[in-house]
Amino acid sequence: MKLKKIASLALAGIMAVSMLAGCKDGGNSNSGSSSENTNTVTGYSDVLADAVNDAVKDKDFVTFQDNNADQTALQNSLNYLATNDIADVVRDHRTPAVVENVWADGWKQVRNYISNELKLANKNLNEGDMDLDWYTTNDKVNSDVKCGVIYAVDGSVGINETIKQVASTLDDYLDDLDESVTTTNDHLVWEYEYVVSVSVAERSVGDDSVNVVLVTVDRTVTNG
Repeated sequence: MKLKKIASLALAGIMAVSMLAGCKDGGNSNSGSSSENTNTVTGYSDVLADAVNDAVKDKDFVTFQDNNADQTALQNSLNYLATNDIADVVRDHRTPAVVENVWADGWKQVRNYISNELKLANKNLNEGDMDLDWYTTNDKVNSDVKCGVIYAVDGSVGINETIKQVASTLDDYLDDLDESVTTTNDHLVWEYEYVVSVSVAERSVGDDSVNVVLVTVDRTVTNG
C-alpha cells in the first residue's frame, strides 16, 4: 500500500507541473508564433546602448534591440565583397569607416542589397540621415521610417571596441531624434518611438577579413 501511495503522489506531482506549464503559456497554441518579429540576441545593440552618451540614454522613447532581419540582410550582402574590396578596408581602416562614399562595386552592391531588403529610406546609407531630421520636415512627417548606416573595419579589431567607436560618431545623430514634431501649417503634433538595432558580420577572403557593422534606426509614429 505504501508503494502505491508513493506512486500516486508522484503521478499527481507530474500532472501538477504539466498544468502549471500550460497556465504559463496561457493555453495559447500560438505561443511563439511571433517568432518572425522576435530578435536574435547578439548583445551588440546592448553594447551600443551602454556606449552612447547620457543624453541619448535619457531618451525614454528610444530603445536598443537586436533585429533578426537586419542581421540576415547584412550577412547576405557581404557575399558581394571581393578580395580587393576587403583588402582596401584591411589596409586603411583600423577604426570604423563609414562606407557610404566607397564606390567600389562590391560596397555599392552591399549598400543596395541592404537598403532594398530592409526598405531603408536612405538608399545610400548616409550617416547624416541617422537623426531622421529630413523625415520630420516634409511629407514623411506622419510616416514610419527606417534608416541605416554601415561601418567597416579590419577583421582583427575587437567587435565591442568597434561598436564603442561607432557610438561616439552616432551620439550627435541619436541625440537629435525628436520625440514629437508639430507641423507648421496645420499645427498637428506627431509623436514617435525609435528602435536602434546593431548587427555585425564578418567576411573573409584569403588572409584578409573585414567586420561590417550595420546600425538602423526604425521610427514608428505613435500618435498624430
